[in-house]
Amino acid sequence: MRTVARIVAAALAGLGFGLSAHAAPVDVGPATVDMITERKTAVPGETVWFGYTFDLDEKWHIYWKNAGDAGSETRMRWDEGTNLAEEHIGDIQYPAPHLIEYVPGEIMNYGYEADTILPFAVTIPEDADGPIRLGGTLDFQVCKEICLFESADLEIFIDVGPTQVPDTEGAARISDVLPTLPAEFDGTARVSQQGESWVVSLAGEQVAGVMGDARFFPYGHQIVHAADQPVEYGENGLQIGLTPKRDLPEESLDGVVVITAADGETVAVDVRAVPGEVAEGTSGIAAPAARDGANGAG
Repeated sequence: MRTVARIVAAALAGLGFGLSAHAAPVDVGPATVDMITERKTAVPGETVWFGYTFDLDEKWHIYWKNAGDAGSETRMRWDEGTNLAEEHIGDIQYPAPHLIEYVPGEIMNYGYEADTILPFAVTIPEDADGPIRLGGTLDFQVCKEICLFESADLEIFIDVGPTQVPDTEGAARISDVLPTLPAEFDGTARVSQQGESWVVSLAGEQVAGVMGDARFFPYGHQIVHAADQPVEYGENGLQIGLTPKRDLPEESLDGVVVITAADGETVAVDVRAVPGEVAEGTSGIAAPAARDGANGAG
């Protein structure tokens, strides 16, 4: 398969497509899907960002890694012509999600309603010595009033050489999305039982002094997704009230906390909240008045 990929890549270059080269975007009706990269030529041993792009028609949406009450995440099935071991291909890295309210107070989903890029990292092997082909079938769900299960056959080639050559357009688009990926939270994160509710509290430099609309997006289904999440702030961070579906987890409650300030700036952190007392300095300051699209709804 590696030899076939080299032949195809050389043929594309000879036709003037150059590397990186990829198949035409796939139009499935409400969405046009493509695969892009930040490099035309990569060097052995480096990590290169790729991404799946979704140009969505108005009011259509795709889903986050946890879709919420309904929906499916996006998955790639690599084909046999991909000449890179899957261990070198990273998982999709999801940008901070938005709330998508389907039935008010009953069904709440998590995803993206605007044009979206879902990036993933690829490590170029140290012994790579020729063009790399990535190809496969991308499965995703796109919804409006109805939901469609769609698939897109995607393919892309990049060269490998001694010097990096950027794909200017792809690099610009990917550089725009990378800052929207949640950062690993390096402070104190706790989940606590308070009566019939849970409280997730975060204390640390990443969230101290950051105030606005806030929402906890869980990776699992331990909470009522459609329930309100009251927020309180303190000098060290914040706490968010949750409505649980089950007992407090023994190990951790994992997810993403998104805080959107009044000026539109967003802080998103990937948290692993362990059971314990509420983190100090996360209460005593009232939350700002809610804006339209509160709690991460965008």
